[in-house]
Amino acid sequence: MTNAIIAERSHRVVQDIAGAGHEILSHSYAMDVIPALLSREEQKRNIARCTALLTDASGHPVWGWLSPRGTSGAEHPRLLVEAGYRWHGDVFDSDLPYVQEFDGAKIVAIPLATDVNDMPFMKHGNPPELMRRSFEENLAIAREDRGPSVIDVTVHAHIFGRPRGARVFRDIVRSAASSPDVWLATRQQMADFLMQQA
Repeated sequence: MTNAIIAERSHRVVQDIAGAGHEILSHSYAMDVIPALLSREEQKRNIARCTALLTDASGHPVWGWLSPRGTSGAEHPRLLVEAGYRWHGDVFDSDLPYVQEFDGAKIVAIPLATDVNDMPFMKHGNPPELMRRSFEENLAIAREDRGPSVIDVTVHAHIFGRPRGARVFRDIVRSAASSPDVWLATRQQMADFLMQQA
């Protein structure tokens, strides 16, 4: 999740992240550029600006969008479809991704979940270990339910980018990667899978 201002100010950083194989997705221009607070035309300009900056810096098309705190407006997904986006993460109405359609064009909506997110776990002096416990509980519930489940493990560089948090994140990733019943996927991979089913 990359604010386009980073591509504008630190082009090489975005280039290196993309070069390491990570999916670059737009996280608006900056954290204070909230699509829900913008007019339709301002939203279109913000999408175009972010898309151009991130595509140029990463060297790859940008197919996904997640607004800061998932705060897009009702028209935003339609504008993303018009701009060529394949998925967005600004929905809270489901536990699983689903396909939305606007005038015959489709986009995958991938719900934003904060159940395994470093932001709430590091507030108020909570230890990073709480995030690992939440991941393990979510994994156990998914296995009990025996159906598809998405566990959105999200970390922020300024929160879990410290030794204790980074270690817990590494341990979560290792646990998931060693589980034969877990698919480690980017949001783009999830979107591609759903589009193939649609």
